[in-house]
Amino acid sequence: MGVSVLIRDVLPADIARLEDTIREADRLEVRASGGLAPRQAAEQSIEMTKFPRSILFDGELAIIYGVAQSSESLRVGIPWTLSTCIVPRYPKTFLKVTRAALPGMFARHDILVNYVDARYTSAVRWLKMLGFWVGDPTPFGISDEPFHPFMLKREDLRV
Repeated sequence: MGVSVLIRDVLPADIARLEDTIREADRLEVRASGGLAPRQAAEQSIEMTKFPRSILFDGELAIIYGVAQSSESLRVGIPWTLSTCIVPRYPKTFLKVTRAALPGMFARHDILVNYVDARYTSAVRWLKMLGFWVGDPTPFGISDEPFHPFMLKREDLRV
């Protein structure tokens, strides 16, 4: 029996659900990067994103994601993902769905760049599986925790 996947616009209830079910590694990452609580991180990211999306697996919120516009260049997008404790139950579906979402992330951008908490090893592995270049850890965020820069160029996209 397959997993039901629904991709849709973010609803206010999604933010509340994320706050209750966010993965601990995501909670630690948003705290280390900007000192934010999950709700604040979600609201800020959504506000900076033209088309934020929610993905549900079997009716349960799995992730909220999007691409924020870089203030430095119209070509550069800043991808972000906030995941819930549902994701580890569906690893293959998560990889398949997020891989399929990548081309849409390049609709307005030529390059995607951001940072990922070095302690969040499953996220680092996931980014590499999606084809992102992941650099060596560097101090980042409000307390200079080690974060990996990551990047994917449109011409390097493999789907």
